[in-house]
Amino acid sequence: MSFASDIYTLMTSDSTLNAAVDGIYYQIVPDNPDLDEVNIVYTFSLTDSIDILEKNNEIDIYSLSVSIVAQDTAELDTVSGHVRTLLDNYDSTAFRDIKLETTEQELEGEREQFVKTLNYKIMYQN
Repeated sequence: MSFASDIYTLMTSDSTLNAAVDGIYYQIVPDNPDLDEVNIVYTFSLTDSIDILEKNNEIDIYSLSVSIVAQDTAELDTVSGHVRTLLDNYDSTAFRDIKLETTEQELEGEREQFVKTLNYKIMYQN
């Protein structure tokens, strides 16, 4: 498996999170979503690789940004809580460490929606 497929599976397989949102998307929300929808948009990038003692292996360091988009701040907080619970408590052999680094919240004025972004650092070993 790859980081892209593993993070997609992780983000889309949680029933609690799926029940709380209208869509989970990689990089961009489809054109003209309903303003009443609650959506998650996530992006990631490889930031570093660390050689480890195991033969021919390394740990990759990824940054993951998870943005929750909603008109209601209560929904925003509920969904961000689900995301935090999912990522903060996730345990697997591939995802060695998932750490929340920063949280940002802003009002997207043109669409009058709130956006809360959770920025994570992930140590991943394939």
